[in-house]
Amino acid sequence: VADMARPYLVQAGLVNAEKPERVYLREASGEVNAGAAG
Repeated sequence: VADMARPYLVQAGLVNAEKPERVYLREASGEVNAGAAG
């Protein structure tokens, strides 16, 4: 996640400030899975 985008993503709850990349990837994967299922 780009440093400039990180504050917005943290606010949106899409990333964890401590482990942003890992949490963001998990969330993004969940969104993809939900989209494919729905």
